[in-house]
Amino acid sequence: NLAKCRDAREQGLHSSPRVASLWKAVACYVQGLDCLSLARSLGDHERLNHISSRLYSNLAAAYMELAETAGTYEHANRVIDLALVCDPDWDRAKERKEKIQAMIRGQGRRDDEDFPGT
Repeated sequence: NLAKCRDAREQGLHSSPRVASLWKAVACYVQGLDCLSLARSLGDHERLNHISSRLYSNLAAAYMELAETAGTYEHANRVIDLALVCDPDWDRAKERKEKIQAMIRGQGRRDDEDFPGT
């Protein structure tokens, strides 16, 4: 699945400026999360969790926007779960989780429509 995402990213970089910008945003959010994981050894976990939840949520939003072309719905779903682990009371992340799940359900219905009788 990661290879599929990587292939879609490569194709997306050449498809439109908007899609290319979204993939660059994904890379930046991932890099920021990597830096925060290194900072965890220094302490202040509450503050780091707050920042991590926002980065994970923004990463999920980018994956949602890329989902039509790159099939990243499941990536968005996994990442928003991480945001909620970091900050389980954050309403924005809960709303985004609901939106992602609705998109996944809608995608499933569209797949069924493509293959009648399945």
